[in-house]
Amino acid sequence: MSSSSETKTALRIWLRAELKAHSPSVAAATSSQLCARVKTSSAWQNARAVLLFFPIPGEPDISALLTDALAAGKLLALPRFNAAANAYEAVRVMDPVRELATRPFQVREPVAACPVVALNRLDLAL
Repeated sequence: MSSSSETKTALRIWLRAELKAHSPSVAAATSSQLCARVKTSSAWQNARAVLLFFPIPGEPDISALLTDALAAGKLLALPRFNAAANAYEAVRVMDPVRELATRPFQVREPVAACPVVALNRLDLAL
């Protein structure tokens, strides 16, 4: 593993442990604060196309940002695993309620009908 991969893995492990240590109410408040900070950032405000993720248990709940991105007229993309390429791709989502399906490991991903978005079209990725 490269140094950056090791650092990223260690950071993920630490963050998950920190999140698990908090009560659901503290986790919800922290997620809300995170979303508010993102929305007030110039990176968010200037972005026309964003790559977000649908949170799984133990991750910050940024689902409000999905709705906010669409309401602001931003192109919203989420990751979807492409088994043939053995890689993730950014995929446009216009209706998270209808266009997400539960995949292996209980991860919600865009359905097959959602089109792939070129990474160079994205202005911000979380």
